[in-house]
Amino acid sequence: MRNKYFTHRRKGSQRSVFHSITTLIVLLISILLFLTNQRQQEQIYRTYCAGFGFGGKQLVLLNGGAFRFTFYGCSQNDGVISGEWLIRDNVLELFPKEAIELLESRNYLSDNNLIPDNGCDSLDSYVRCH
Repeated sequence: MRNKYFTHRRKGSQRSVFHSITTLIVLLISILLFLTNQRQQEQIYRTYCAGFGFGGKQLVLLNGGAFRFTFYGCSQNDGVISGEWLIRDNVLELFPKEAIELLESRNYLSDNNLIPDNGCDSLDSYVRCH
């Protein structure tokens, strides 16, 4: 009888140590992910979104003059374009590494909106996301 008691107690102790180590690992990974996200957010100057329907677009302006333009189809990411950006006289100028019809190179800044210089109506405009 005595052996069974000590054996059962040892197994419980091992489970407790395993749960403690697992909890500690999950906590450390969570802190690391939080700090990584914070650092990424600090690199973002502004983010604009458009096309809030079946196809969406997101323009992320990064500190230092780089940008990332992502466009989405009905249920997936259709592509990413990157390049450089510059604001001059309240106009955002984009210099993509490759040309794409979905992205205007000149856009007017208006409050929290970004209005493409393509002569179209406000349906093509972007709204500041963050």
